[in-house]
Amino acid sequence: MGYKIMIDKSLFKTIYYTKYGAKYQIISSCFLQGIEHYTVNDRYPEPEHPKGFGLQIISQEEINNDLLHQDEYEAEHDKREKYDEEQAEKQRLRIEKETKAKAELENLYGFDSGLTPMQRGKLLKVLLKEYRYDGIVMTRKDFLYKNINNGCTVKQVDNVISYYGSRWDKKESKPKTEYRLMVENNFSYTITKTEFEFANYLINKCA
Repeated sequence: MGYKIMIDKSLFKTIYYTKYGAKYQIISSCFLQGIEHYTVNDRYPEPEHPKGFGLQIISQEEINNDLLHQDEYEAEHDKREKYDEEQAEKQRLRIEKETKAKAELENLYGFDSGLTPMQRGKLLKVLLKEYRYDGIVMTRKDFLYKNINNGCTVKQVDNVISYYGSRWDKKESKPKTEYRLMVENNFSYTITKTEFEFANYLINKCA
């Protein structure tokens, strides 16, 4: 039969700090290989499972040693807790910044009002596509917004015919409609129908 070593039951419900900076609560005891150990709730301040499941078994020697260094271990716990709080705050600020940046990026100034999430997603896919304009990379949305604010206009050109093939076998395309952003010196950018509609919306909104 195994031998028993009595433990201090007055420590039950005691909250203490470990050398790793964790905060535990002593719950009760149990026997392991004939030796009585403490059972502790290592999720404190979360309550232990009502049936005792998930409790950690720790030797008397380890707990007694921890209890001798509570000032030191509590300071380590506070240090870790402060670090965790600082990291959580950094994470909160990062998410807040990313959320704000995403909202600004996807701001269509009301053009997407009334659209379903799927329709809005398709619209964003077109308008948030990036291109290099005059050496500067920007989204179609920002490029249009910038130029419309500078007084540029858009134009729909119908029955546009283009030619393809070799010079000996030149072929004519079917007439199509093109959309253009008119900038200074009669220069224009060919844009999509979605961009054309967005630009018209901005023009009417600013009118």
